[in-house]
Amino acid sequence: MDASRICPEDVVRLISDPNTPGMVCCVGEDPENRQAQPSAHVYWLRDADNDRMEPTSELEILDRALLHGDTVLHGRRKGLVTSTEIKVSLRYSDGLVIENIDTKELKHLQPFRQGNWVVHQGWLGRVMSCRELVEISFDDGSQCVLSSSSGELIPVQKLYERSPLFPSMVVRPSSGDIFRNAEWVKGSYRRQKQGMVISTRPAEVFVAWVAALSGSTAHPPPPSCAPGLLSLLNHFGHRLARACC
Repeated sequence: MDASRICPEDVVRLISDPNTPGMVCCVGEDPENRQAQPSAHVYWLRDADNDRMEPTSELEILDRALLHGDTVLHGRRKGLVTSTEIKVSLRYSDGLVIENIDTKELKHLQPFRQGNWVVHQGWLGRVMSCRELVEISFDDGSQCVLSSSSGELIPVQKLYERSPLFPSMVVRPSSGDIFRNAEWVKGSYRRQKQGMVISTRPAEVFVAWVAALSGSTAHPPPPSCAPGLLSLLNHFGHRLARACC
């Protein structure tokens, strides 16, 4: 793809470093230096120096998600995306790679991700954030369960600092009170500094209600909802799989 047409959420790599993928956050020009070439804010999938502005001329596009309704060009012909099918290669933590997996067979770790659409009591809303119940184990054999919002648990490996929490991820608390105030299901708090995530599940979803549908209630539901009350509109969710996602 033409690097001058790099868009937000494109998966890219540096021409000088083809083995490290990254995801574009935004693209633009330096307002204080109109002579500078366009640049992209990229989150790189690496442990160090992983949040940088890069000239678009030094980037190559690896992947771009096409959505239903997108207008595209093929040669000189313009068209509208009506259907997509995505096959992916999966790399497990032990290095095993399985290829040619249909994304319909995959499920995202976080069902209620920011930006997802949901319905409740006839109202359409958009997920703003999600509080999770996270179970963590420690080297001394103790285990705790805590309610975690964004930023309270920090991945030890910088490689995963922008990833959702997932089983086997090693995390540390952003403050000393987080582990101290957790519910200890095995052992007790002994000033543990870090632990490994065993499981996660959504506990509370915060929604911005935007429209009343047919048969809706007179007033929108409260912004805080239990996950079991929400109907997730994720029919095309499997079409959003990307490299390094």
